[in-house]
Amino acid sequence: MEVTGSQFHLLLLLDHYGPLKMSEVAEHLQISLGGATSLVDRLYKINLVKRLRSDEDRRVVKAALTDKGSNYLHEVREASNEVLDRYYKKLSPEEVVELERLCRKLFE
Repeated sequence: MEVTGSQFHLLLLLDHYGPLKMSEVAEHLQISLGGATSLVDRLYKINLVKRLRSDEDRRVVKAALTDKGSNYLHEVREASNEVLDRYYKKLSPEEVVELERLCRKLFE
């Protein structure tokens, strides 16, 4: 199963923050409310995200990870860690420290 970068980012957000209202999704991803709804719709169709209605206000809909969505993120993280481990094994401990320092500098 493949998801786009934006869809993956949404999955990570839901994993980190828990259920989010569509307006919160839009704000976090810096997209329109319609764009957020479309993203959730696509992930809903492949059962990675579910919609939750608020008990207090039925107009409020939140997006949340499904078990399949959580499992998908877990599998992606495991695969990513395996790849990183292969690369890190080629580096000395000093080189790893330097690489991490340079990566932090890039993303400041």
